[in-house]
Amino acid sequence: MKCLLQLLLCFSLTSAFAHGGELDSIPAKKNEAQNEGARTDASGELSLRFKPYVGFGLGNLTFIGDIHNNNKGQHLTVSRIASNLRFSHPITDYLDFQFHTIFGKISANERSITNLTRNLNFESRIRAGGLGLSYNFDHILKKKRSERAIEPWIYAGIESFEFLSKTDLYDANGNLYHYWDDGSIRNMAQTDPNANEAIYIQRDYIYETDLREQNIDGFGQYQERSWAFPVGIGFNLNITDHFRLRVGSTIHFTTTDLVDNITGDSEGDRIGNKGNDEFLHTSFTLSYSLKPVGNKEEELEDLKDPWEVDIFAKDTFDTDNDGVVDFQDICAYTPKDCQPVEVNGCAADDDFDGVPNCKDKEENSPGPFVDKDGVTITDEMLTLAFKRYKDSTGEFSEIETTEKISVEVTNPLFAKNNGVIDNDGAKDKQYFIILDSKPQNVKANELYKYLQWKRFKTKHVGDSIYYVLDGLDLAEAALLDDELNNKGVNTVSIGKNKYTPDGKLIIEKPTQIEIEAALANGGTVPQMTHSDEITYRVQIAAYNKPQNYKKFLGLPDIVEFQGNDKVYRYYSGIFTDLGDASKHKIIMTSEAGYTDAFVVAFKDGKRISLKEITEVNPDYNENIEEYEKSVGGNTEQNYFFTVQVGAYQSDVPTDMLELYRNLGEKFDFVKDKDSGTTRYLVGQYKTEEEARKAAERFTSMGVEDAFILVRKDDELIELKDAQDLIKGNE
Repeated sequence: MKCLLQLLLCFSLTSAFAHGGELDSIPAKKNEAQNEGARTDASGELSLRFKPYVGFGLGNLTFIGDIHNNNKGQHLTVSRIASNLRFSHPITDYLDFQFHTIFGKISANERSITNLTRNLNFESRIRAGGLGLSYNFDHILKKKRSERAIEPWIYAGIESFEFLSKTDLYDANGNLYHYWDDGSIRNMAQTDPNANEAIYIQRDYIYETDLREQNIDGFGQYQERSWAFPVGIGFNLNITDHFRLRVGSTIHFTTTDLVDNITGDSEGDRIGNKGNDEFLHTSFTLSYSLKPVGNKEEELEDLKDPWEVDIFAKDTFDTDNDGVVDFQDICAYTPKDCQPVEVNGCAADDDFDGVPNCKDKEENSPGPFVDKDGVTITDEMLTLAFKRYKDSTGEFSEIETTEKISVEVTNPLFAKNNGVIDNDGAKDKQYFIILDSKPQNVKANELYKYLQWKRFKTKHVGDSIYYVLDGLDLAEAALLDDELNNKGVNTVSIGKNKYTPDGKLIIEKPTQIEIEAALANGGTVPQMTHSDEITYRVQIAAYNKPQNYKKFLGLPDIVEFQGNDKVYRYYSGIFTDLGDASKHKIIMTSEAGYTDAFVVAFKDGKRISLKEITEVNPDYNENIEEYEKSVGGNTEQNYFFTVQVGAYQSDVPTDMLELYRNLGEKFDFVKDKDSGTTRYLVGQYKTEEEARKAAERFTSMGVEDAFILVRKDDELIELKDAQDLIKGNE
């Protein structure tokens, strides 16, 4: 490191002297653009000036070596934060000299389910410093370096680095980790005579034991420093004349295999590969360009430089060609049909209403309140705008006509709603009652009351969604509307769908005369759900954000609502028979692809659990089991296997929580009330073999303590204690 610092100091002093005179002469044309660190003098020769970039950056280090099977399973979530300092100076238009330092840590952890004796981990502090050359493809790119916003680069160099490697063998209480074949960590060996008294412990991830001092494989007091050859690729983002952001990744090929203390000469299960260790550095570095050092006379002389004159000449640009240069033009990009312009570059506006004469459809407007066309805003226009703003009936809502999408259905339950609601194809049963036009304001208990009603649906018109009671003729709608209001249900209005001549959908409200004419012909109040009657719907999906309703076209009776938890739920179908609802759930799962669909029940305006229903009618279970078997369902197994990926007394570390969520399986957690420990679980598997394969995959992705448990209801059972339960279900 001292040699590198001395080399940098010599280079800096040499460059500084070059500011007052010529350092290196290279023939150059006078009309070529000045690069960042070089310029031509009066003799036409190119002289190097001291104009370096100094930067500081942050990134991460990722280890590539023997632990984790030569980088299998390494990813950003197990990388460590690192910082770097960088000094760069242009030598030519296409080549930069660079000096860098890196400070950070690397680590790796290996835990194998198949090879239970190989449980390795380490953490090493890295300090590196080196120099190299960066090439920016100036020979290939059309734009000159000073004109490019983004500048690609490749880099190669040499560096010296130090490493101090330690391992985690003991927990905070001094207990040695013993890894058992069930995937757990305990304070005794599995072969200990008192192993039945062993207690579970957790790794504290404090790397307290020096690997070199352990001397497990007889390597002795080896040097904890070595050489490396960094090779990288990335780009520079030129933010301003002085600031630029350097983004890139560099792999450091080291000349040692001792960073993780595992080599091809290690013994037993510790043996590694013959290749040397490597580490990857990905970083974002913000650099600042130091101004040239010089006196006042030299700075004034610089202003006479032809390249500086060209820069000042840019101030005379006239982008919109209106005769007013940009730095004096108040109105940029004035269109050609609005020219000629005033002295300030703006188009003429004789009536001072903010709309230029070339766009003004009303000359000499009487007041300043005009629309975008310069037309005076009247009281009638304001009234119409207010009505549109307060619109709750859909009078002004419209959407473009969408092409009808047909779905080929092989199961009759998919196509028909079990006859619960049947409009008999009558043209007059096209009216609906709008219950609410702002569903986000409806509380959950009111939603359950709506969801119990057989005719309840959601309707989309434009960007609006409405809660409605559908499938009524006008007389039925009027009578039911009066009855609901008498019972304290505040409805909005009666309406029906109507397409305008240009093919757009709106909601049309009947007039009072039309309603009275319909009632004169007689009518009855349509039957609503009794308070003690149970209705069923199938929840097919739940999202944190509302979905486009076109996603569910072809599915019967789709209902969307947002609960108090801000989650958007989507239901399909409405049933009075639990068996029919369950069959529809299976169809939604097997044919429509909604694998998490389930049946929900409503009674007395509330949502109730299916457990209450099956206790009253035990025959339901027998009927539905036969149907589920016919479509491949299985209700006999009352347990499943899951994989514990971690357990914590306090909050789980952010990097581990992100790792758990990215494992690609259903993520859950269970808190032990007695100990306060929270267990984090991933996946639900029918067989032990499926769970074991998942545990091995999770381990390869960076999870260190993955082991299998059996879950029955909310109870977690160790695999060895669950054998009787498993045999009883075979």
